[in-house]
Amino acid sequence: MDEDNNIEDVDVDMADFCLNVESDVEGACINDGHEPEDMEVINKEEFESLDEGSDQDRERRALIKNLEKEKRCSLGSVHIQSFSVGQRFKSKKELKELIDVHALEARRNLFFKKMTIKGLGHSAEELYLSSIKVKWGLNLPLQKARAKKSNPESDWFIRTLNQTHTCLQTRKLRACTASLICKKIIDQVEEDPKIPLRAIQDHFQKTYQVGILMDKVVRAKDMARKMCVLMATLHPQQGFKACLRDLVGLDGAFKKGPFPGQVLTAIGLDSNNGIYPLAYAIVESKNTASWKWFLENLGDDLELGSNSNYTFISDRKKGLQIVVDQLFPNAEHRYCIRHIHDNIRKKWGQTEYRDHLWRCASATTIPEFEHLMKEFSEYDKEACQWLKQIPPVHWEMSHFSGRVVSDVLISNICEVFNGKIEKGRDKPVISCLEFIREYLMKRICNVIKAMKKAKVPLTPIATDILDARKKGASQYNARWNGANKYQVTGALQDQHVVDVRNQTYTCRKWELMGIPCRHTIATLNKISKDPEAELDIYKWVHKVYWLETWKKAYSFKVEPIIGRPMWPKSNCPTKLIPHPHRTQVGRPKKKRRQSEGERLSKR
Repeated sequence: MDEDNNIEDVDVDMADFCLNVESDVEGACINDGHEPEDMEVINKEEFESLDEGSDQDRERRALIKNLEKEKRCSLGSVHIQSFSVGQRFKSKKELKELIDVHALEARRNLFFKKMTIKGLGHSAEELYLSSIKVKWGLNLPLQKARAKKSNPESDWFIRTLNQTHTCLQTRKLRACTASLICKKIIDQVEEDPKIPLRAIQDHFQKTYQVGILMDKVVRAKDMARKMCVLMATLHPQQGFKACLRDLVGLDGAFKKGPFPGQVLTAIGLDSNNGIYPLAYAIVESKNTASWKWFLENLGDDLELGSNSNYTFISDRKKGLQIVVDQLFPNAEHRYCIRHIHDNIRKKWGQTEYRDHLWRCASATTIPEFEHLMKEFSEYDKEACQWLKQIPPVHWEMSHFSGRVVSDVLISNICEVFNGKIEKGRDKPVISCLEFIREYLMKRICNVIKAMKKAKVPLTPIATDILDARKKGASQYNARWNGANKYQVTGALQDQHVVDVRNQTYTCRKWELMGIPCRHTIATLNKISKDPEAELDIYKWVHKVYWLETWKKAYSFKVEPIIGRPMWPKSNCPTKLIPHPHRTQVGRPKKKRRQSEGERLSKR
C-alpha cells in the first residue's frame, strides 16, 4: 500500500449538507429509508389517490364527464351509434355496417367515395363519407368522416370527423336494406315467429321514422327466421333403460311455416303408460338416409347391436321399414293399426271394417285370431284378402312376443309428443330444439308431482287396470287339479288354464301386458286364504308397473343450460349449413295433412 497517497475516510453529516442546498433541486435531499420522487416506480394507486383539488384530478374528472356525456349531432339528436376521432374497427366491413346503422338513426342517405394512395412501400385505403345530391341539385356535405388503414394488418380508425349536419333528413334510405332490417328484428321474430308482417312494418317505421316497403319486410323476416344452423340432439338414455321396456315408437312431423325439414322422434313408454321422449332430431325429410342416420345414432346411444331384441312401432313407412330390417334384423317391428285402417278406408269406408280390424288385431291367441279372420272374410272377402297380405307378426297381438310387457297397437305415443311440440315446430331450428328441451324439463316436474300423490305400490294406471280386472274376476270360477294348474271358467265359454308354478296362461294377456288378467286373479283368490289380500296380487304384477321403477326412470333430469350468447364455439372444421330445400309453389302450409279416415269422418 502506498502510505503517502492514502486518503482517510471522513464522516459526513448529510443533514448538514441538505441545509445548504435548495429543497427543490432534483435529487438533492435523500431521506433514509425513502426513495426519491423522480424514480421510475409505477404507483398503481396514484390515479385514485390524487388530491381532489389538484390540476391532474380536475383534468381527469373533466375527461370522464366528457366520455359519459351523450353524443349529440348538430341538430341535437342523440344517436346510439356515434363516432369519434381515433375510434378503431376490426375491418372495413364492420365500419360500413356501423355507418349504415348510423345512417338509419340519423335518417340521412350516405355513400362512400374510395381513394387509394400508393407510395413509400405500402398502400393505404381511405373512405370519404359524404351526402348524396338532394333533389334540388346541391351537393351538401353531411358528416365527413375520413377512415384510414395504414396497412392490411392494422385496424381501421377514424382520422378526421366533422359532425355538423347540413343536409335534410329523409324517410327513403338506401342503407335500409332487408339485411339491416333483419338484424333489427331478429330478436322480435325469435320471440314470436308468428308476428304479422304489418306489425313488424309499423313498429320499425315508428321506431326509426323511415318508410319501408312490405317486400323488404317479407325478405327481412324470412332471413331472420333462417339465421340458424342444422343440429340434432339426444335425450339422456339412462332413464329409458330404467323403464325396463324395450319399446320405441318412431315417427316424424313437419316443421311449419317457412322452415323446411322434419322433426324425427323416438318415444318410449314409461311405467304409467305415459310417453317417455327418448331422442329427437331435425332432418331435411323422412327418407331412407335420414332414418338410417337417426337410428344409427340412437343405436349407439342405447348400445344396440344387430342381435338386439328391441320392439319398434311405426306408421309402416317404406323407408323406415327398410332401415329397421337392415340395422336390427332381430327386432320386432309393429305397425300402427290406425294407419292400416286409414288404408282400408280409402277403398272401404264403412265403420264395420274398423270394428273387424280391431277385434282381429286384439286377439291374444292364434285360434281366436283365425276365428275372427274367418268372420271378417265372410263380411268382405276382398278386404280380408288385402289384410292377409300384411304379415300378422307386425300388427296382430297373438303373434307378438311378451318381452316388452306392453299390448300397444297404435303409435299414439308419437302423436301425443308431436302435439305437445306443435307450437315449437314453426320456430327456427335452434329455437325449436330449445322449445322441446324446455318442454321435457317441465314434463318431468309434472310427473314428479303425480308420483307424490301415489299411495299404493303400483303406478296410477296400473292400479286402475288391476282394480277393473278384479271386479271382472268375480264372475270366474277357478278349479284346482290337485297340482299346480287351475281351470278358470267364465261366461260365453271363456275357459283357460293357469299354471301357477311355470306362470304360463293360455289367454296370454298376462304374458303380453304384465298385469294379472281376470283368470289369474280368480286363481289367486282361490289360492289365497283371504280373497281381500291385495298385497299378494301386487306381487304378481310385473316390475315395470312398480312405483319404484317409475321413480327411478325419472330420477335422471334434463339439465338447464346457459344463454345462447355464452355458448362455446364449435371446433368442427366444416360449417354446418341448412340442407337444400325446394320451395313449393304457394303459401307455406301450417295445418297437418288429414288422413283419409279423418276426412271421411267429417262428412
